[in-house]
Amino acid sequence: MTTVPSAEALRLAESALDEIAPAGGVGEVVDAVDEQGVLALRYRSQLGGYPDWLWTVTLATDDEGVQTVLEVALLPGEGSLIAPEWVPWADRLADYLAAKESAAADDEDADDESDDDDSDEDDESDDDHGFDDFDESDLASDDDADDGLEVDDAAPDDADGETAGR
Repeated sequence: MTTVPSAEALRLAESALDEIAPAGGVGEVVDAVDEQGVLALRYRSQLGGYPDWLWTVTLATDDEGVQTVLEVALLPGEGSLIAPEWVPWADRLADYLAAKESAAADDEDADDESDDDDSDEDDESDDDHGFDDFDESDLASDDDADDGLEVDDAAPDDADGETAGR
């Protein structure tokens, strides 16, 4: 049954939350439910990855009326574990392609603006992609490469016709 918690119960619950919850991770009180001497106080979660989750503090009251903390937990709320509505792949693909085209158009607009600023410079350097001074002599063949390994091509043969050491 929903109840209004006492100021002492709220102080005790918030003290327990301060011990385990990160700073700024606990929001306002959502509700308080009292069942057979066990009071459950629920607070909204302010943690970034936990929308609709609730910090729950359960308090017990003994025969003398003293309250103590039973448990503190971060529990999922009603809508926190429900998957979003399914969207067909074709619709998701269409949205992705539209976003990609929009980003490409934005990039072209940004390039056009930067070209207007640099109109005095020579644009030939953009067309050659840095290959204007490339020559086949720049390539090294496998035979010319010195990798630092010494290979003995003439290994002595064993009496059985096998190569020694193999």
